[in-house]
Amino acid sequence: MNGIGQQKNASVSYVEVQLIKTVLRYVGKKLGQWSNEVQHYLRYHAIETHGLCGRVFLFTLLLLFNKM
Repeated sequence: MNGIGQQKNASVSYVEVQLIKTVLRYVGKKLGQWSNEVQHYLRYHAIETHGLCGRVFLFTLLLLFNKM
C-alpha cells in the first residue's frame, strides 16, 4: 500500500518538473526575443537619435547583455 502512494507522488513530481522546464524554456525564449528587440532598437534607433551619447549608451548596454 505504501509503495503505491510513493509511486504516485513520484509521477506527479515528474510531471511538475516537466511543466516547470517547459515554462522556463518559454520564459527564456521570450527574454531572448525581448533582448534581441532591445538590442535592435538600440543599434538602429538610439544612434540615429542621440549621436555620440547614444553610441556610448549602446556600447555599455551591449557589454551588459554580453555578460548575462
